[in-house]
Amino acid sequence: GKTFFYNWNEGSTDSVLQVNKQHAEKLQSLLHKIAIENKAPNTALYEIGAAYTALMQRDFITSRTLLDRAKTMPLTAKLNDQWQMTNLLLEVNATEKIDAKFEEKILPSIKWLAQKALSDKQEGNGWSTPPSSWKLFYRNLMSEVVSKRYRQQGDRYKEALAVGSAEYVANGGKASEYGSVSADFLHNQSASKDVETLYAYLTAKTKTPYADFLTKNNALKLPAVIDFAGTAYLRDNNYAKAIEWLAKSPVASNSTIEKNPFIELMYDQEERLAGDKIKTTKLAFAKEMQRLQALSKTDKANASQHLYKMALGFYNTTYYGYAWELVEYYRSGVDGYYIPKDATTFQKNYYGSYKAQDYFKMAMDASNNKEFKAKCLFMMAKCAQKQIRRPQYEDFNYNWEQYDAGIKSYYREFRNNQYFPRLKSEYADTRFYREAFNTCSYLRDFDIK
Repeated sequence: GKTFFYNWNEGSTDSVLQVNKQHAEKLQSLLHKIAIENKAPNTALYEIGAAYTALMQRDFITSRTLLDRAKTMPLTAKLNDQWQMTNLLLEVNATEKIDAKFEEKILPSIKWLAQKALSDKQEGNGWSTPPSSWKLFYRNLMSEVVSKRYRQQGDRYKEALAVGSAEYVANGGKASEYGSVSADFLHNQSASKDVETLYAYLTAKTKTPYADFLTKNNALKLPAVIDFAGTAYLRDNNYAKAIEWLAKSPVASNSTIEKNPFIELMYDQEERLAGDKIKTTKLAFAKEMQRLQALSKTDKANASQHLYKMALGFYNTTYYGYAWELVEYYRSGVDGYYIPKDATTFQKNYYGSYKAQDYFKMAMDASNNKEFKAKCLFMMAKCAQKQIRRPQYEDFNYNWEQYDAGIKSYYREFRNNQYFPRLKSEYADTRFYREAFNTCSYLRDFDIK
């Protein structure tokens, strides 16, 4: 999962990290010493503190011993709360696997903490007003501890629900005013197989008490899950499954995208063109892509046109495409020309246009029309440009001179597209080439040099 904070010393074997570890060990020893001497008031406070400090060091056995000892001491209401929270953290961290038996074991503690958080009416904005400590504790437990344990186990659907429960309780048991964190998490961290399992978990007629609590106290609702299931299969190019899910999604059915997803554009355009009067939906797009897919195999005489239209559909649903909203929920303006590390198949196609390039090539190979082949080759060149990785500042350890040299080298490679030589040598006499020459500055730079 993702962490909220970055530790500059993470993974190091010396310096501050080791010094702090030594301090933690000394603090644990001191707190335990004060507790067993029984000279200070509220001795349980020190023993619980020692147990928590051991937990910080991942010494779970010692932490359990100290915490059990603290339970035998007189506990005020506040100290009992502190004991309960420390015990919950220890249980979740120390167990090897969060299975149904363990979920049943920790459910009373989870419910106790949720009740504390929801009954605390303090709702700070995090800036001028401090938020409820109980809400923050529940949020951090579920989103930073429990969810990550589920990810380690491969239970991605429960990971999403843990994040959704964190959002729900932290927001006082209501929808957030600033958009759903859990829905965003689902869109960016899950695949079609995960969301199928999530749907089955949410809709199961018989649920364990833990599943019942987790699904009821959650910001992640069924309509959002169904919509994303359809979108996830759309990302997979599995149109039959996408149609199946999108057809029963009220979100997808009512969500119109006012763009033509099969538009032909020489110049990448994200905002809607003034002359574009076509509207579509995710469901309509999936049905058309499925129809084209079938026709490309059965209607051989027009296969090139069917393949070309599919290629346009693939290209227009990339990061650079005209109708990216069909497969994504948000688009940053600064993510282009860089495929993320450990990218999924969808992300490789979304940022690298590989699928579109393959289909433009299939369309070109299926045709004997020179003008059409020139158009396909030019679109292949557009796709190939997206696969050249733009250097990142951090690649050069934030050295500006080296970064600047890397960017200049990148632009040279960007202009010298692998398909431009063939486009010029074989299709320079076509009407399309002249049009592309006057539209694409990269082709013009290549041609004139």
